[in-house]
Amino acid sequence: MNNSHCASSGQRTYVRWCRVAAKTTYGDRIAPLRERLAAIDRLLAKYPDPWAQGSPWEFSTSTMNEIRAALAARPPRGQPTLEFIARADEFLQTIAIADRVRDRGEELSLRVGWLSNAKFAVESIRIGHVRTLRGLADLETVLLTEWWEGTGPIVKRFWREIRRAGLRYQPRDMLAEIRGQGRIRTREQYDFAVDMIGELEPNAASEVSRMIGAYERRASRR
Repeated sequence: MNNSHCASSGQRTYVRWCRVAAKTTYGDRIAPLRERLAAIDRLLAKYPDPWAQGSPWEFSTSTMNEIRAALAARPPRGQPTLEFIARADEFLQTIAIADRVRDRGEELSLRVGWLSNAKFAVESIRIGHVRTLRGLADLETVLLTEWWEGTGPIVKRFWREIRRAGLRYQPRDMLAEIRGQGRIRTREQYDFAVDMIGELEPNAASEVSRMIGAYERRASRR
């Protein structure tokens, strides 16, 4: 067998693969998510547009338009991985579950913020503004924090539905995480600690207050 011929043949195959990959658009790569994205679109369409004029979140329309313009002028390099596609699919399912279990008697004004965040997440995935696992993790934090921090029957039902659907997300005891670490490491933990400190018993409040102060001192030096 002519080894040089094999090497040449392999090289040609690789070049052809690169050419095909180069022609694959972001939309092609997220094709497995199209049905899920459309389902969330239908879900959001049940409510008034959270970005409508007069809404506290109306600025999101111009923000998203700026993002689209930036992506059109300079498309980001790289394509979403299969792991990203799988995780984004689970994230979109989680948005649907969150809508399904929310209190139907909840005032729309209280839900608008969540709807705005959900719309931003869906559009970010659809247009490629968020196309990495790190970016997706940020969206997950925004949409899931209320369920990680919350209590009561609706929150319990949410996590029960998540488990039933076989999704990767788990309830978190963020206070236990912070106290176990002995420090506040992230902005997410800092925001949680500031919100929760008034509800803690004195010893825990003193401990968390100390960690809040330490985090703020580190942040001021950055």
